[in-house]
Amino acid sequence: GRFYEVKSVTLPSDNDKKFILRTVPSTVGLQEFNILKSLRHERLVRLFAGYTSADFVHLVLEYTEGDHIARHLSERRKYSENTVASVIRQVLYALEYLQRNNLVHLNLQPASIVVSKLEGCEVKLTDFSLAIRVSTPEGDVAPRRGHADFIPPEVVVKDVAGFPADIWGVGTLAFLLLSGVSPFHGDSYKSTLVNIALNRYEAIDLYENITTEALKFLFKVLKRLPRNRPSLQDCLDHKWLYLTEQAIKEREDTVFLSNNLASFVQNYDRVRQSEHYLLSFEDEQLP
Repeated sequence: GRFYEVKSVTLPSDNDKKFILRTVPSTVGLQEFNILKSLRHERLVRLFAGYTSADFVHLVLEYTEGDHIARHLSERRKYSENTVASVIRQVLYALEYLQRNNLVHLNLQPASIVVSKLEGCEVKLTDFSLAIRVSTPEGDVAPRRGHADFIPPEVVVKDVAGFPADIWGVGTLAFLLLSGVSPFHGDSYKSTLVNIALNRYEAIDLYENITTEALKFLFKVLKRLPRNRPSLQDCLDHKWLYLTEQAIKEREDTVFLSNNLASFVQNYDRVRQSEHYLLSFEDEQLP
């Protein structure tokens, strides 16, 4: 019961150039195709073509050199906080473009951030299966679907979801890469959703040596109420993401072993291959 199939292909008609072929159910694939065909940005995986067969949509996407960001970092023995900050900055650039096009991604998780170039850990945003186009920054009501660990609180409680939902997603991704732990993961889908709705996570899970600015960034973006989260520009202007020589050196000197992240990836990738991946939680009753 795989929800997605992703594989590398070559097209003889295009000088054997490599592409990624992504197969998704037509229930979400047609929407994703219609969104992607209008987008072009250096931090988004580019769509080249799309076609349908039976109940599926096949998307021909730009080839990327690496795997999703969590797997990529977990396969190193160690990685620096500066690498994490660079990844987050690149994701924010992608979101900046989406906001200009009135789009909310709503599916920020490791699998949505792929390493496009191994050198320098350049990343791109992909998987627009849950994306919505909004008429106001505050957004609209979005379906409660996705990987349970990464659903924004406003979606969990069935409130409107807009640009701030993706800021929350940036926070969960940053927390994961700065700890090797999914911040809201519970013993069950329901307990995970409750943790998100209550903004219940353990800062003690973070690596002991993360910089003070990294901690401040997390506390700033992981706010339960959308109106209390910073704007995208505020995130880009945060001291943690400064590109000064001193800030870069401090982050480069802060290094994490990848053991925790490797454990997370093992479970995460297993769940992504299961029939429960991206299931709907619309009928889940929360206390």
